[in-house]
Amino acid sequence: MSAMVDSYHQYVNNLSYDDLYNYPTHLKHLHTAYPIGRKVPSITDDMTVYEDFVKMVKALNYNGMISVEGSLNSTSPEDITAEIKASLKTLKSLFE
Repeated sequence: MSAMVDSYHQYVNNLSYDDLYNYPTHLKHLHTAYPIGRKVPSITDDMTVYEDFVKMVKALNYNGMISVEGSLNSTSPEDITAEIKASLKTLKSLFE
């Protein structure tokens, strides 16, 4: 059995990560997005919405992939690239 976690759904449904602490080896994949508008992470986000997700990832020593399933604000190729790079930087900063 494997587990996949989507932080967007955890947040909007007010779900706890507590059950995952009992089965850390089952955690195989993570999705995240800023839950207000389901956007890619941004430096302008209220970072407190990521706290439980980051705490769980760190506590379980998860070192696998985390994908972003959020919409972009940009439309031009150059702006999309810049927004994705900024989002990755924001996401990485949460785990420093």
